[in-house]
Amino acid sequence: MATHATVATASIQCAICGRRGHGSYRRSSTGESFCSSHPWCAHCRTAHLNPSCDEQRQIVVAHSDAAARAEQVLRDLHAIKIALPNVPLRLVPTMPGPEEGRCFKSFGGDTRSRSARIEIQAGLGPTRFGHVVAHEHTHALLHLHGGPSVDPYVEEGVCELVAVVWLTNHGARQEILNDVWANPHPAYGEQMRRLVRLGRRYGVRPVLDRVLATGQPE
Repeated sequence: MATHATVATASIQCAICGRRGHGSYRRSSTGESFCSSHPWCAHCRTAHLNPSCDEQRQIVVAHSDAAARAEQVLRDLHAIKIALPNVPLRLVPTMPGPEEGRCFKSFGGDTRSRSARIEIQAGLGPTRFGHVVAHEHTHALLHLHGGPSVDPYVEEGVCELVAVVWLTNHGARQEILNDVWANPHPAYGEQMRRLVRLGRRYGVRPVLDRVLATGQPE
């Protein structure tokens, strides 16, 4: 989860209008600062010239919309040879802490008796919603496959790798991609960047296959 600092200093320059010393400023995780005259978008995690962008206007709040969008994300990934399981998904009003999605896993004696379901916070913009869908369904894939155990940090990095692949192919706004890439978290950021580099070197599908087979990305 990216964080955004609020600062008030004459030395800060707004990345949109260039003004200095104009009230308070918000700084994104990518280092850009924006003065308070521009509306902040919680969905794009940056400031806009306009009060409302497509991400805000198309927030996912209906279960039917969530199901249709999730199925499209899975089709998008399947088209590039990343097949994720279509497990039950529901929207919930709130999530604990900074989470926006969770994958609940049940265990059995073998892979056939395992199951998974996903919850996603209602009110996300379509791009962030798709990001979370790709991430959480990758958790479901790793669980249902039943291969060797995967280090939790590596697992989060793999899930973010698939989410980044979807974002990139989906044509996400550059500020959204920048925000995801700059995540300082050891798993969601550091491990993700490591795995993206491996994906560029060997291909994303081979990296994912190796994790499923061995529990390790290399």
